[in-house]
Amino acid sequence: MYFCNKYDHRNLFIVIVVLYHNTNVIRSFVPKFFEKKRFVNWSSSYSNNEFKSSNKMGLNEIETSLRVAIKYENYKEAARLRDLIKERTNSINKLSWESLGTAGWLIDRLEALDYRIPTTIQMNAFESVNDMFKLEKKKDNYCCVISGITGSGKSLGFLLPMLSILSDRLFERQRIRMKRDDDLKDVADDFLDELLREGRERKEKTSLGKSNVLEMESSPLVLIVLPTKELGVQIATLLYELVGGNVRENVKSQDYQGPTGVRIGCIFDDNEAQYGLKFETDVAITTPKYLTKLLNEGDVNSNDLLVTMFDEADLVTSLMKKTDLDKLYLNLSPKTRLTFLVGASITSSELENYIQSEKTYIATSFDFEPKYKLDKPIMSMLDPSLRHERVIAPNNTALLYLCRMLRDELSFQPEKPRVIVFFQNESVALSSMQKLRDSLWGDFRLCALLPTIGTNPLQMMEEFRNNQTQVMLATSNSVRGLSFPNVTHVYTLYLPHDPREYIHLVGRLGRIGQSNTIETTRRVTCILQPSEQIQMDILAKTLNFTIHDLNLTQPHLPSIYTNDDQLYDQDLDETQVQNLKRYFEDKITLLDDINLDL
Repeated sequence: MYFCNKYDHRNLFIVIVVLYHNTNVIRSFVPKFFEKKRFVNWSSSYSNNEFKSSNKMGLNEIETSLRVAIKYENYKEAARLRDLIKERTNSINKLSWESLGTAGWLIDRLEALDYRIPTTIQMNAFESVNDMFKLEKKKDNYCCVISGITGSGKSLGFLLPMLSILSDRLFERQRIRMKRDDDLKDVADDFLDELLREGRERKEKTSLGKSNVLEMESSPLVLIVLPTKELGVQIATLLYELVGGNVRENVKSQDYQGPTGVRIGCIFDDNEAQYGLKFETDVAITTPKYLTKLLNEGDVNSNDLLVTMFDEADLVTSLMKKTDLDKLYLNLSPKTRLTFLVGASITSSELENYIQSEKTYIATSFDFEPKYKLDKPIMSMLDPSLRHERVIAPNNTALLYLCRMLRDELSFQPEKPRVIVFFQNESVALSSMQKLRDSLWGDFRLCALLPTIGTNPLQMMEEFRNNQTQVMLATSNSVRGLSFPNVTHVYTLYLPHDPREYIHLVGRLGRIGQSNTIETTRRVTCILQPSEQIQMDILAKTLNFTIHDLNLTQPHLPSIYTNDDQLYDQDLDETQVQNLKRYFEDKITLLDDINLDL
């Protein structure tokens, strides 16, 4: 898979090269920000106002509100929100890309893409890099750890400093490519002239070796390693946009002034790995599974890398081979290198290979500072505006409760809700898919994002982004790091044993830029077995959130009796017939041990 925007300086037009089998998939990965939609809370037992006091608003919610206020020129509200962020963090002093030292061409591009101001974590990531490079100029490894709440803008937090510090090198590569193209054209013209001189003696021989064609390193300057193909495509698409790629229909590339011809090479599957990085790649993006091959075959030369980034670092480093880490960091030629470790749940165990005196900075949504050592784990707090609910479903009735709650939610929403349902593993999700599809037929359209055993995961992701499906079945790793527009509810049918996994489950909600992040109660509901109740109490204490127990009665047979327990002696109305039909269908479809309670 390749992303490249190539500018032909002779013909003055932009050629977009996307070597991918379905360009619509790429186009769909860009969310539509700030849509004017509102979703009504389907459970009216609590008020939205309960969550809208200053100490209950999540930082993502405040930052999204600030962007909307600026977009619609409500500067009084923007000033209030700015001050509110300043009360929460130490990160509001430089509320512009220019003040952070962003490359000029990149500032213009961010404006065109509607990234008008940086988020707090993006400010702190930039400031960390700026501070590191103010240190004595030594050819050594530097590390920036970007750890913040899910959906806080961490991807741009590393992409923008990376592009800014590599800006001169990317322009240099562009100049070399353009000069080489001119030289090759001159060689070709000379060769054609020679062919036309039949019968004449050639006065001088022309060869590629004498054409003064400029050479440059063919190995990537940047290596990005992440856990899944789906997250890789999301990051590659965002980077492609930043360097002038035309993905959104309402964003034009004619005014782009940055480096052209930036080549983004992606290796995510066996077919791509078979051919490797055949172009002069500037940025290589891959997963731990294929990193070994790229290193062993020389597609990625560790000595040429200037920036290395590990996204979802706690998961990626656990999947990587130690030999690959050694090749990336041991016995290298002297050079200044920068490593980014990015994630919402990074702990000290992931940083053991990177913490080196003043060379490491930690950037969060609240501040940035050098770390000589980590005295405690870096653990992101949960968004305080989320509501955490628990339902106890005895006798393996979880799917029955899920269907009932989804239908109840549908009846209270002006538009169909957008829901992600988490399962413990892909096998359980796949076996539940057909049952849920049969039971919810006519109410919701379902998809399953299961990269290992599922079908067309990129297509499933595209359909959910475009609201062609409303309910997505997934596992925590399959959607980790992914951003979907306007998710209204998360259900999980198991209880994670690791608190970090729970952070990533609920992190699909309330992300910066989602229009329903504002004035909406976002809920995560755990549908659990009775034996898991105590474990969730411990989890809530660990992550400091409050559990709201929903005392739902088990779905039962709709009444067809009169008040004196006699059968109706008249025909049932349409509603009673439909309720009876749905009750029997759900029991038969969703339960293995059927008890019709007759």
